[in-house]
Amino acid sequence: MRHPAWCAAPNVAYAQELLGTHRLPAQIRLLEAWIRTESGPCLDPWYERKPPQRSFR
Repeated sequence: MRHPAWCAAPNVAYAQELLGTHRLPAQIRLLEAWIRTESGPCLDPWYERKPPQRSFR
């Protein structure tokens, strides 16, 4: 049975470790990976943006 999901690399590593430790009959297959080649705070511009003004009438 397939259950595709988005997972961060540490979560995938932990799941793989649990499968090996408990000898579970399952496999983890990566179907796609998005790799960021540069380093740094990539979400800073999003966090620092000014929220839109809202008017409640």
